[in-house]
Parts: sequence; structure tokens; C-alpha cells
Amino acid sequence: MIVINIYTITGIIDIDKKGTTGERCFGYFSNFDDAEHCVKENRGDIYEQLYKYAIIEKVEEGLHPYAIERWLYKYIDDMDEYTPIDVPKCLEHIVNFAIG
Repeated sequence: MIVINIYTITGIIDIDKKGTTGERCFGYFSNFDDAEHCVKENRGDIYEQLYKYAIIEKVEEGLHPYAIERWLYKYIDDMDEYTPIDVPKCLEHIVNFAIG
């Protein structure tokens, strides 16, 4: 059996101690490198003057998929791009921002 993964890209308005505020899935790619380049370079204006964070989630094909890996990024105004950051403790047990 061939396992197919997708890498979803979701914008997050804000993150605080309770979790997140406002999410929107912008799309997906079939490989991580394309997804990461898209996020880091703010392609298609993911930021939209609104989404301070972006998250890439690796999801396997199937019903009720579970994000098996994820990468979080924060928007940097001066550079007009997102930079990788550590996932904060308040999000450790939250998965599937895009699908689920």
C-alpha cells in the first residue's frame, strides 16, 4: 500500500495561553519543501494583515486523518515573511487545524 501525505497550510490570527483565535486553511502541497517555501515567502499573501502565524501539518490520506507532524511560523513585518518558531505549550495537544 502506498501512503500519500499532504502538507496543509493554515493561517492563525493569534495564539495565547488558551489556544488559537481564527484559523483558515489556505491550501496544501504534496511535499514539505513546496509548502514551506510558500509559507516562508508569504506567497499569495497568507498574512493578509491578519494571520500572525501559519502552520504546516503533515496529514496522511484517509478518513479522520491525524496530523502526524507540524511546523509553526510567525510573521515578521519587516521582512514580509514567516519564520519558524517552536510550538508553544498551549498548542502541544491541539492537532488538525486544517482537516478534522
